[in-house]
Amino acid sequence: LSTLAVSVPQSVPKTNDTFVFPARGNERSHFSGYAEGKKALDGKVNIDGVALENWTLHDLRRTLATNLGRRQVLPHVIEHILNHKA
Repeated sequence: LSTLAVSVPQSVPKTNDTFVFPARGNERSHFSGYAEGKKALDGKVNIDGVALENWTLHDLRRTLATNLGRRQVLPHVIEHILNHKA
């Protein structure tokens, strides 16, 4: 990650009940509600004005990996970005 990307979560004060991405309306809980968020995205994602159908959030990971590979990012770096490596 870039220096800026790393600095954002590091700037959040560390307490036991603080989340970088809290639930909407409940800062003491982690983000949830992916299904509702996906429905909202479905209404906004389109290509040339035509709604994109039958896509999943995982498609974004595959697209990222494909495009990083096309840009000659090393495979082990892509694996780390996708959190496939410990």
